[in-house]
Amino acid sequence: IILTILLNFTSLCIESNQDYLAFYYLEIINKEATFPEIFFQKVLSRYFTLLLTARQNEPIPTEELHAIYTTLTLTGLSKYATELKLFFELHMNSPK
Repeated sequence: IILTILLNFTSLCIESNQDYLAFYYLEIINKEATFPEIFFQKVLSRYFTLLLTARQNEPIPTEELHAIYTTLTLTGLSKYATELKLFFELHMNSPK
């Protein structure tokens, strides 16, 4: 539950252009050991990390991003995958 709350905060930080706080929350999430029970949260953590990296005008491995969308689609979450794609496109560029 705590990881989900941190991911929600991360999303809000990105929407508010507070990338430094988003990175801080992701750092906490990434310190957690990966177990099957938190697989979804870890995948979203990676998604947000890729988004924040793109916002810094750094190259990202797009195959990882597409793998996240594919994984969500294959597990019955195609609507959520589409929402994440739109979120990425909307928030990819950080205002200067």
